[in-house]
Amino acid sequence: MSDSSSPAPSPSPVSTDYGYGFDSEGDMRRGRRERPDRISPLPDEILLQILSLLPMQDVLKTDVLSKRWQYLWTSVPSIRFSSSYFEDSRSFVDAVNKTLVPAGCACTRKFAVEFLNYAEEFEADVSLWVRFAAKNKVEELTLDLGHDYWSYNSSLYCLPEHMYVNSLLTELSFSKCDLEPGYFAWDSLKSLSIGCIQLEELVLRNILSGSPRLEFLELRDFYGINRVNISNPSVKKLVINGYEFRYDNEDDEEGVDDQVYSTLEISGPNLHSLSILGSLKNTKCRVTNVASLVEANLNFDIVNRRTADDEYEESQNIVRRLFQSLGGVHSLTIGTWCIKVLSTFDLEHVAPPWLRSKKRKLLTIDTGYDKWELPGIASLLDHSFCLETLVININPSFAGQPHIGARFPDFRNSDEGRYWEIQERVFWCLLRHLKTVKVNQLVYRGRCGAKFLHFLLGKARYLEKMTVNPPKQNSWDNLFRAAQKLLSAPRSSPKAVVVFNERR
Repeated sequence: MSDSSSPAPSPSPVSTDYGYGFDSEGDMRRGRRERPDRISPLPDEILLQILSLLPMQDVLKTDVLSKRWQYLWTSVPSIRFSSSYFEDSRSFVDAVNKTLVPAGCACTRKFAVEFLNYAEEFEADVSLWVRFAAKNKVEELTLDLGHDYWSYNSSLYCLPEHMYVNSLLTELSFSKCDLEPGYFAWDSLKSLSIGCIQLEELVLRNILSGSPRLEFLELRDFYGINRVNISNPSVKKLVINGYEFRYDNEDDEEGVDDQVYSTLEISGPNLHSLSILGSLKNTKCRVTNVASLVEANLNFDIVNRRTADDEYEESQNIVRRLFQSLGGVHSLTIGTWCIKVLSTFDLEHVAPPWLRSKKRKLLTIDTGYDKWELPGIASLLDHSFCLETLVININPSFAGQPHIGARFPDFRNSDEGRYWEIQERVFWCLLRHLKTVKVNQLVYRGRCGAKFLHFLLGKARYLEKMTVNPPKQNSWDNLFRAAQKLLSAPRSSPKAVVVFNERR
């Protein structure tokens, strides 16, 4: 990874002014005489591995070091270009073209282009890069042409049909690339990630039928279809990361019933892992037919452009149906939106039977750790009877009152600081099973989850290890005080060990 503090590289891949104090290749050679060259004698395999870890603009600079280095870069197995290193799109495109056109990179196995400002005027150039990937028999291809899928007028690149048939690709990732219904034959493909696209049901069905070895599928920031049915027995992991229900055009939103939602239905009888992430806009989410599922990640939020009168009940219904479908998973990750919805059940003194699980061994909570989430966290612990490992990721950006309707229970008189001290319920997982607790970002901006950890130490009878990974932004004084309190806290388990790792 390049140092962000270093000067911006020249857009030209053949420039010889590299900012190292040398005016020419001769000066560079004279500079090298002052110290022994311990790198050039290394075998090509090692040098190529080193080069594959560098940004492409740095790799290209090595061709002036010596005759041995002059063409060595053309054998690098991994090539990656990023427009973020260039001031404008035209400079970036010209640099990529000048690099790829004369190069005979027959050894390239990974090829990635990140072009976040793609426009239609560069269609021919991108097609040139795609042909380069096909000609050189690239096995892992990334074509990232932007993330602004919310724009109705953003440019899409039409992926050429010759890429629909490729027996060598094992990993493929692209965004803002339009796909036409047709025949797909990706015989070796194992990983596929598609983003920023209007996806048609026929296209998805053809892709799945033409990818017999596909194991991982990710759909990012997409719209168009309202059903994702994964029938392939080979696909074991599905990631849905951002979805929007769109009207035919923006003007159609005027006068639409405020209570209109779309429903995104997800099914896959052979899936082992399912992640629903990001923002689901104007959308309800429903999961069916996932009997083989062992791992689920519910780190999403529902965003409704209109304030629906029944939003509160609908939020509860969404979470209830999800847990009813995912009751058999062994590993559950849950984000702040779902946690806050669970809080509403707890505050209404409802003990939901669908939350109970004896199979849930690993629970990960991504939380802002504020008063809106404490009842939901307690409810999860209360209903995870056989929980063995608890992972707590605290993120300050998640804190705040949830947007799930105006009827959220009143917290104004809640005693947030003493929440865990006054708990009267019996947490069976703490009495019998919990062995490991991992905490990331314990202290931030004066907010501290230490009281929750004190509670766990005092109640978990079989706890073996609690690991705390503090954030970088906190002072050593704050961390030292938090560590002192935690290390001196009473422990129910005689085997419990508390470990504070160094700041990362």
